[in-house]
Amino acid sequence: MPGSAAISAPNSCAIARTTSFSRGPRRPPAPGPAPDGPTLAGTTVRRAAGRRARPVAWALPVAGALALSGCAAVPQQVEAGEPTRPGITQEDLTAALADYDERNNAAIDLSSREHDPSGWATADRGVVLRVDHHHTRYAAASKAEKTAGTPVTTTADALVSPSFARYPMWFTVAGRVDAEGEDGPVRVLLVYERDGVLDPWRLSASITLPAQKRLTPRAPGDASTPTGAQVEAAQALTEQIATYLETGEDGGVTMPKRVVALREQMVGDPGTTKLAEVTVEAVGSGDDPADPGEGTPKVAVVEEGALVTATFVVSYTQKSARGDVTLAFNDQAFAEAVGQPGQRSSFDLASVLEVAAVLPDEGAPTFLGASVSPVAAVRG
Repeated sequence: MPGSAAISAPNSCAIARTTSFSRGPRRPPAPGPAPDGPTLAGTTVRRAAGRRARPVAWALPVAGALALSGCAAVPQQVEAGEPTRPGITQEDLTAALADYDERNNAAIDLSSREHDPSGWATADRGVVLRVDHHHTRYAAASKAEKTAGTPVTTTADALVSPSFARYPMWFTVAGRVDAEGEDGPVRVLLVYERDGVLDPWRLSASITLPAQKRLTPRAPGDASTPTGAQVEAAQALTEQIATYLETGEDGGVTMPKRVVALREQMVGDPGTTKLAEVTVEAVGSGDDPADPGEGTPKVAVVEEGALVTATFVVSYTQKSARGDVTLAFNDQAFAEAVGQPGQRSSFDLASVLEVAAVLPDEGAPTFLGASVSPVAAVRG
């Protein structure tokens, strides 16, 4: 009779504190630590279309400033005399965050009271929306008590808002999120976007910041707008992160602990599982949580250098390392939430990764933080 091995819900330990403050349902229980020194056996790597790995050069030459396209986050050439404006001004920020909190709290309450995910799209987009939906599915699968949601309040300590010639636009805040009745605020880096002047600002990235990580913003507008060279360096860093997750090769970059832990989780326990296939995609912030579209990093300028935020979807398959052993999640609610209950010879797994870093004019990047969230894999 074939044997079986239980495996932990992937990546759930690293993100228990990263976004639970702004979501109704709690994340699944944490697995044990990933094994040290894993080996990669029998792996087929599939790269996202149109992306290539290349050496990363961290020296940033000075070039002329360009305006940003908020959706692609790549500078677009601005016609001579074409007016630009910052994504948001300091004067409008407090009202924008209050409006977001109102929509977000309504979505939290609906998810918590009814296990209904339909409110999330009014507040969030892109990978954040995908994580929202997973949380609600997990709450329903675990039969979590249907109670009123916990309201949260967002406070900005620093605004980073580059210039744009046209919509879509975005801005970033470093600040705090307070959940009613919980101890202390959570420090975060948040990215908000909107597609038009009549659209609300919606959250597209949420990254927990350690207490010692600080940013010194420049004035909104041209002073916060990156050069083409800074955007190119940000793209190179994004590609190196993806290459590391796919192959384990870091290119000389010291990766954040949560990115390293995600790679170890993907490789798995060599005695139980083997990594069979990997796809790492830098994604955008579209309205379809299962397919947010292609994306490139968002780049702005702070006194410390170029501020980079990037979002990824990491999809991979883990197979049983032995033909006589099947696999099963040790958290059945998680198994149901990702649509893979029972014993299997392999699992299709996925995580959302959000990363923030600063690229100085000279030297290696400084990672501000990284958030990892398990989600259901999209199987074709």
